[in-house]
Amino acid sequence: MDGIEIRDPRFAQYILSNARLETLASGFRWIEGPVWMGDANCLLFQDLPNNRTMRWIEELGASVYRSPSNFANGQREIVKAA
Repeated sequence: MDGIEIRDPRFAQYILSNARLETLASGFRWIEGPVWMGDANCLLFQDLPNNRTMRWIEELGASVYRSPSNFANGQREIVKAA
């Protein structure tokens, strides 16, 4: 599959051949903790090196949701605060 590097063949069974990869945002060195917030129709994720939480909305793209994020690990703090 184009765009997917399988480093351990045991995981190949989890790749859906009809799933399309799409870059939603770029310019990050290291991100983690994506969570889909269905009620807000957005994706939240951590931009750890820059100490911020990012938000992606389909019509608007990526923007800063919270800065500083206190180097939040995942979205547990964000979801509790919302």
